[in-house]
Amino acid sequence: MKYDVTVDLAKKSSHSIILSQVSRGKKVLEFGPASGYMTKYMKERLNCRITAVELDPLAARLAEKYSDKMIVANIDNEEEWLLEVSKETYDFILFADVLEHLRNPFEVLRKVAEILEPNGSIIFSVPNVSHNSIIMDLMMGKFDYRSEGLLDSTHIHFFTRKTILGMLEYTDLKVLDWNVTQRRPETTEFKQDYRNFPRDVGKFLEDREDGHIYQHIVTVQKGGFLNSSPDALRRLPENYLDSPYFQVYWGNEGFFDELKSTRVPIDLNRSQLISYSVVLPGNIQGKLRLDLANVPVLGEIERIQVESRDSEKRYYCWDAAAYQKSDFKCENLILEPFQGKLYFVSANDDPSLILNHFTLDPDEDGFKISIEMKLNGSINGIINFLSQRVLRLEEECKELKEQNNVLISKSSIDDKLTQMLTTLETHQKHTDELFLKINNGSEQLHDDIDQGFKNMTSSLNATKALELELSTSLVEVINKLDEIKSSVERSILKKFFYRDR
Repeated sequence: MKYDVTVDLAKKSSHSIILSQVSRGKKVLEFGPASGYMTKYMKERLNCRITAVELDPLAARLAEKYSDKMIVANIDNEEEWLLEVSKETYDFILFADVLEHLRNPFEVLRKVAEILEPNGSIIFSVPNVSHNSIIMDLMMGKFDYRSEGLLDSTHIHFFTRKTILGMLEYTDLKVLDWNVTQRRPETTEFKQDYRNFPRDVGKFLEDREDGHIYQHIVTVQKGGFLNSSPDALRRLPENYLDSPYFQVYWGNEGFFDELKSTRVPIDLNRSQLISYSVVLPGNIQGKLRLDLANVPVLGEIERIQVESRDSEKRYYCWDAAAYQKSDFKCENLILEPFQGKLYFVSANDDPSLILNHFTLDPDEDGFKISIEMKLNGSINGIINFLSQRVLRLEEECKELKEQNNVLISKSSIDDKLTQMLTTLETHQKHTDELFLKINNGSEQLHDDIDQGFKNMTSSLNATKALELELSTSLVEVINKLDEIKSSVERSILKKFFYRDR
């Protein structure tokens, strides 16, 4: 099992490009499925019927659960598989990174073309041996095989654009589409750099046709090589999927799929606004997601518009001057409104915004999406924009800090006033309680005084009565004493009177 990878249709690779061309519910013959990463996608997401041919028994066991028929065979030996697969015809025949491992890929391609449906397609991907990184290595006296990549040690056949064209002419297959993936030498496994060579040599290599193509992905059909699509054979910028592009997705939010998207090449570092238009098919529904660029950029959006195909109906129109935060749901994108314009900078190579206030009507027969924007891929431009944004944020932070200080001061005053009011309320409460006590005490004191006066009057009356009683008793005593005195005097006089006699 040489290669075992996973497929992410959001990433640009030979596998994702191939899968994006496979239609739902079709019959597929897949050569070299490895562990079944592409097979699984076609079975579970596209509901395809899949026959697979795999050399490695271990890999075949892994991929078998996703295929309808698994054949373990050496592709170079057609006797091991051709009779079995020839029992039916196929809508798609796939060779994803397989032909370079075969001794005679020309013959294999010619044989399988015989079991292709009349409108079916063969899609294959092969590495480009004329990549500049290999040439630069050769100029330094090196030609080293590696465990994977352009000079994989298991590659026994090498391809350039011209050798591919020769193979297709031999098999008399019509070129329908031709895509590529690109990588600069410094990003490949060779880690080469143009600065390691004389300036003129480096410039010659950098300007060389196909010098950055890492893989060719070619779609062919029956119909004769001479009837190949001229656009597919020309080296057009839009065929270079690593070049900058703008992409529109449609579908339910959270379930956007590469198969429901379309791309448009974009121009970077242009000083004026450019209008980009995308035509979408009919009978689609859900939301629109706009991936503004597949590279880090600084940009300005002026207008977004959704119309009917013939531009007679307008379903949605957005203008930067009326921007509101609720207009879009953004990911990996910084939006910055400024003086009636909306600027943005992408945080990575996958910035996107979803139109919150528009939903596709499935009853319409098609849509035309237009976006007017200006893009700048200059790193210096992005840095300058971010620097200015940081300065504005610093100013905003300063203003917020000052406002916060004022609020803190006001809050402190409010706290003190609240404390004073609380204290006054407490004092008022205590005063009210005191007055209540005094009031209650006054009434009690008044009662006590009245009672005291009553008691004093009673005592005074009792005293007067006692005084009168004492006075009466004293008179009686005095009278009694006077009587006793008189009696004693009479007795003494009588005694002396009788003694003298």
